[in-house]
Amino acid sequence: MPQDGLPNIWHLYNLRESPFFQDTLRAGQGARYPIDLFVGRVGDVETLLRVIGGSSSTRQVIGGAPGIGKTTLAQRVKADAAEAGYLSHDEAVHIEADLDTRELLMRLLGHVYEAVVGAAGQGFDPEPVQTARQLVRAHRIRNGSASISVLGVGAGGGVTTQVVESGLLSAGLVVPPLLGQLMGVAEDKLEAKGILVHVNNFENLVEADRARAAGMVRDVRDLLLLRGYHYLFVGTGEALHAVIDPHAQVRSVFGLFEELSPLEADDFEALLERRCDFLRLDQRRPAIPPVQQDAARAAYSFFHGDLRGALRALDLAAHELAGYGDPLGAPIGRDELWSVLQPRYQVEMRQRLGDTHADYLMRLDDLEEPFTQRDLGAMWGVSKGTVSEVAGVLVRMGYLDVQHHGRTLHYRRAGAARLALGQRG
Repeated sequence: MPQDGLPNIWHLYNLRESPFFQDTLRAGQGARYPIDLFVGRVGDVETLLRVIGGSSSTRQVIGGAPGIGKTTLAQRVKADAAEAGYLSHDEAVHIEADLDTRELLMRLLGHVYEAVVGAAGQGFDPEPVQTARQLVRAHRIRNGSASISVLGVGAGGGVTTQVVESGLLSAGLVVPPLLGQLMGVAEDKLEAKGILVHVNNFENLVEADRARAAGMVRDVRDLLLLRGYHYLFVGTGEALHAVIDPHAQVRSVFGLFEELSPLEADDFEALLERRCDFLRLDQRRPAIPPVQQDAARAAYSFFHGDLRGALRALDLAAHELAGYGDPLGAPIGRDELWSVLQPRYQVEMRQRLGDTHADYLMRLDDLEEPFTQRDLGAMWGVSKGTVSEVAGVLVRMGYLDVQHHGRTLHYRRAGAARLALGQRG
């Protein structure tokens, strides 16, 4: 082993590590990738913050295609809101395929508890905070025999204390009043203007059971209206329509939303430039972009604004070619980029999809975009059920992009599919 550790290919470019990382940006000291690396979307940020600042309770949607930057936008909004006196938690409430209403309520309670305690610091322990901690702890360790003091659940309107068994606990009865009390603590003790609740990845639940996903959001509808709480629902446009549209009582508390547009190509270039400067190894020398500017821009355009997909492709190519340039640390050019990526994505497609679904995808090479399920049925010569199943797999695996146009789904080949099909940008 070398005395100075393992070789680091990024040092050839005067970088500590790859600038093509996909990790979420975060606020606060010690963040590996700080929110200051955020670029663009000034109008989107201002719109979301303006709505939050103009009401005592809001429910907003950040919807769009996978990899477009939805979660990072939510992180930026939370960071800016924190500077204005709102509380939030760095992590999101994650939605998973097997989630039920009780689990969602307890995750929301834990999210708010951690936001309040994180802002207050150690030693902050008013009674609602104690109660929330006990409930979330008991839920997480699944101890059905734990006795818990639950504040404010008794009859009459006054503050009472009731002892319940956690195994018999009705989260639907206990969580809403407790969240109201936590908001009172945040306002009175911490002088907070409100609490932002970031809920992520609704597509996981929708893919498992659309009706159950919509019903779950309906079940927590009253929670979304609590004074002082501002919700950011984040997910694909299809998933968010699936949970909001079916029930009138849910639609009534959400406004109409447009899906997030891709980051501008100029902003993508600025993003890479800012990352390279942040990761500069020797501050006395400039960082060298590992991929030429025109090649990086072409890759981003090729992926239709899928930021995550473009960054992954650039990272793969850089790992393959770093150290083989002439001169040694020369940036990767456009032709080199495609030559490395296409065979890799073709092999990966077969491995991930299997021969049957890969063959369905390969037959879409000449189909004009956008196309519908009817177009797919005519191309493949299969039943509606098979079209829906195959298209669903290709969307989930990142080979087709899908958008709602009224009741019709419109598809197009994603960047990974275009590379696998041998297309070039």
